[in-house]
Amino acid sequence: MANQKKKIPGEVTLAEFKAIEDRLADILHGEGAQEVHLRLNESGWKELAPVFVGWVESTDLRDERVRKNKPAPGLFRFGDTVFSSIYEAAYKAASRMAPVGPAQPQYEARAVEKDWVTALAEKYEEEKSLVAKAGVRYQLAVGLIVGGYFVGTLNIGTNATKSAQFRGAVPLTTGPIFQLVQWLDQNFELSGPKI
Repeated sequence: MANQKKKIPGEVTLAEFKAIEDRLADILHGEGAQEVHLRLNESGWKELAPVFVGWVESTDLRDERVRKNKPAPGLFRFGDTVFSSIYEAAYKAASRMAPVGPAQPQYEARAVEKDWVTALAEKYEEEKSLVAKAGVRYQLAVGLIVGGYFVGTLNIGTNATKSAQFRGAVPLTTGPIFQLVQWLDQNFELSGPKI
């Protein structure tokens, strides 16, 4: 029997939630980030329908959060469908970029970066500003494109700019971000607007 792909968010189990966290932790350490989180479009939607599906943080951020007695964002935000301004910005940026080449790769990344010290007013009123509240200045939203569809964003929070590696349309062929996207594609029904 073939592997049945699961719907986001309804069929994400605790085991898959932990597997997502583990893959995000690989990216956190590889990028030297303070936090990494993931939003994916709800399965079956052909427009933007972001769902919060995971968050990992550095030891410093975790210790500060625990000191303040705040819950782990990955747990309390899971399934959150609050629309994100940076999610929309990543989609718009991805839509304006030229394809990688004549034969579009299966997996691509296209990014937009925000400095939340200067751009905090851009967040929607109902949007929860976890990155800025956590003390992280920059957020790189890596638009994830699978088979020519914008399926979500991988968000990397740092206190130093990181966007140069993702300028333009970048094929994902190796590394922890590629491994995350490949695993998501193999296990979940990924959806979203055509790029």
